[in-house]
Amino acid sequence: MTWALKDKATLETTVQNLTDFNNALHHLLPKKSELSLSQAVACALAQENDKDDLDSVIAAAASLHHVDVAKLARFKRAYQMLALEEEGYDSRPPALPSSLQLDEGRIQLSTRHATKERTLANLDGNRRVIVEWKSYHPSMLSGSHTARQTLRNRVTHLAELMSSRTQRPDGFNVLTCVGYFDQASSEHFGFAFDFPQHVVRHMPFTLHELITSSSTPALGTRFKLALSLSRTLNLLHSSGWLHKSIRSNNIVIFQAAKNNEPEYEKPYLLGFGFSRPDGYHEETFLEQSAVSSTNQLYRHPEVQGQCARRYTASDDNYSFGLVLLEVALWLPLAKIDGRKQTTSEHVPLNRDKLQSAVSSLPKRVGMIYTEVVEKCLILDEGRDMLQGKSTPPAANWETERLRNQNMFYWDVVKRLEECRA
Repeated sequence: MTWALKDKATLETTVQNLTDFNNALHHLLPKKSELSLSQAVACALAQENDKDDLDSVIAAAASLHHVDVAKLARFKRAYQMLALEEEGYDSRPPALPSSLQLDEGRIQLSTRHATKERTLANLDGNRRVIVEWKSYHPSMLSGSHTARQTLRNRVTHLAELMSSRTQRPDGFNVLTCVGYFDQASSEHFGFAFDFPQHVVRHMPFTLHELITSSSTPALGTRFKLALSLSRTLNLLHSSGWLHKSIRSNNIVIFQAAKNNEPEYEKPYLLGFGFSRPDGYHEETFLEQSAVSSTNQLYRHPEVQGQCARRYTASDDNYSFGLVLLEVALWLPLAKIDGRKQTTSEHVPLNRDKLQSAVSSLPKRVGMIYTEVVEKCLILDEGRDMLQGKSTPPAANWETERLRNQNMFYWDVVKRLEECRA
């Protein structure tokens, strides 16, 4: 769908047509299909990057009482404003006020419920939160003024895009950030997150922990888990932002308050690795923990090492494909790769073992799911885990971004919706 946004009449006609289309489908399709419609609208909005045109979409959708379109457009608009602020091109007041920085003294960290990545804590004495740590090297804050400011802006914007100030569309499963602080003594930024409603307020399981230690959930449950994650990633990329650290230990699953059972069908994406807008000129900062050998397994070979090319949305999709492989086999990636122990030295994934694992999927999860995994691992023609192409030039960057966005929606999200068990 192409958005024609250059005159009001055309805009209102476009939104009205979309409204009528959605309303008709709402009557024809079951309630769960509304999430699918929202994903389609988000994919269409991915093509629109002009902030004034997004304002026009919001106004037109509101005047036509189409809440879904307005919400998705506001979501994209908020993320777009953060991107413009980071680029330094926008002279207007920030879309979201930067008041999320917390005094470290307001946070009381638990000494019993802590991992390297996350810690349970109380905010202001009685508000239970999850603190996620982002490590940095002192040199990241002692370099040029521009680099220091860019990193601090990135941290602020990361907190803002995950805060309640950014109106979220349905299907965007990211915890709500209530603030961040700099724990300079340990060279970490801490991001504090609220718990979702109706869950046990204990440290959630990571998907990696569950895959490693729990029995395999029903196939239908795993299909729903994969679909939920794909929708979150689709909405994130549609807004123009990248994750950069997708792996199973950055996906958390809470226990339902009603029965203490893991809510596999409601996974939440955490571990945003100094996320940034998906722009050609954006600077990349690599979180220190992201360079460990185990975490590097999930990164495309072309974005590792000193000669790494620029990170793009297709690299998020590659990492997501490896997570889908773990979910299908209910095995951690290191075991799929035949690793018996973690080493400090990074060794790339074994291509033959990876191909063998993918080849075993049809009899386990069916052809549709298998093709989705293959599409994520080879998203571009000619680009797979070992044979890729260099970063596209600036002139082609937006074309590549939109092409990959459309491919992910149609070949991943829509296909996962077809999986049945």
